[in-house]
Amino acid sequence: MAVPILLSVLNNNIQSANRFQSVFSLSRESVFSLSRESVLENLPRASVHRIAFITFSYIKQNDTNKLFNFLLPAVDTWAAPTPSPSSEHDLNTTLNVNKNNPNEFNNVDHPREVPLYVVFSNTSREAFEDTCLQSDKLTPHQRMLCSRIHPIYVDCPEGKFGESPCCKQQNGLVEIFDKKYPLYDWYAFFDDDVYLRKEYVARLLAELRPPDFPMAAAPYNKEARAIGFGRKLCGTDRKEFLYPWGQPIFYSRGAIKMMERGYRANSLVSQCAAFELTHDVGNQVLNWMYSLPIAMLPPLPELPHMRGDFIGSHWVGREDMRAHMQLRSKAMTSTSVGSWSFHETHKKWMEFDPPKVETVVTVKDETMKWYKNVTGFHQTLTYELHGDPQTWEEGYWYTMQYSDCMHTINNTAHV
Repeated sequence: MAVPILLSVLNNNIQSANRFQSVFSLSRESVFSLSRESVLENLPRASVHRIAFITFSYIKQNDTNKLFNFLLPAVDTWAAPTPSPSSEHDLNTTLNVNKNNPNEFNNVDHPREVPLYVVFSNTSREAFEDTCLQSDKLTPHQRMLCSRIHPIYVDCPEGKFGESPCCKQQNGLVEIFDKKYPLYDWYAFFDDDVYLRKEYVARLLAELRPPDFPMAAAPYNKEARAIGFGRKLCGTDRKEFLYPWGQPIFYSRGAIKMMERGYRANSLVSQCAAFELTHDVGNQVLNWMYSLPIAMLPPLPELPHMRGDFIGSHWVGREDMRAHMQLRSKAMTSTSVGSWSFHETHKKWMEFDPPKVETVVTVKDETMKWYKNVTGFHQTLTYELHGDPQTWEEGYWYTMQYSDCMHTINNTAHV
């Protein structure tokens, strides 16, 4: 079912000997791929090392807010190196792992390293490298944190919504999967204001089908909705035209294999433009076109909501949203400045023990394991004219327009 993919280990040449080793030479890349393949075979199915954690962001010479308030705190908290096997559940130790030896975590194949891949537009390269990789103004701890960030540079416009995040996801996934690190079971893509309980997520994903099966997983608070958004919406409540949004989204290796050829043909960017969407709803449209099965994970709501079975939090570090929510709700507590930071959020999550996986509703309840009715695209004009995207000629993407979707609904209504 999945489209074959060429798992290349080509990589860009090292441009400067002074760069951190987050960019590898061809020989290093080849050795890494081979060593990682052998390591992967011996890892438990629920290991966090089977997941590529990928976010996207931007940095400017005069605007480093994203680096110092989102990315560095993320790799200092939830994305910190995993504890040793003997202390797997003592996550507080991850904040103090080897701070005196920052070079230990320069390598993505370090046995406890959990790299955070960050997709940047090329326009952010100079600012990121000047600020994070070459600055003498950073503390030793900040330099260590910078080494845990593995930048992926792509040719995309810069912006908060619309084409920019769609392009970063599309091109970033191809770059990571095809050129750099192809040997993960799962590829998680999420906003840079997301906090993930990664060990808990890994155990939940291990309960699903083998990762070569094309599928994705998403929190079930992202309920199935009509395809599209706003004025370009497949305006129907028919169950075949309801499908979940995709942020955060966890793609299996099989899903990326299946969708890779479409990504190369600009699939996600094209669908985001056609429906005037950003990446979360763009994922909905694109995944629906592939009839991709979506497993339900426990919720990941916005702060300040927390519960033992949640897989994390959204809006972390978002002082703008904290102030906005405080104005809306006088009942909110712990809303002082900084209370939604990554470190404060981490402290709060350390008070919760994740439940045993077998007790989680999306695991034990068969009706809650998968989103239903994923084949509605087969009723559209695009499918009628061009068939399944998996069968399309390499290099071609037939963009589904809003009118294609509504055309079939209207015709069906008059049959």
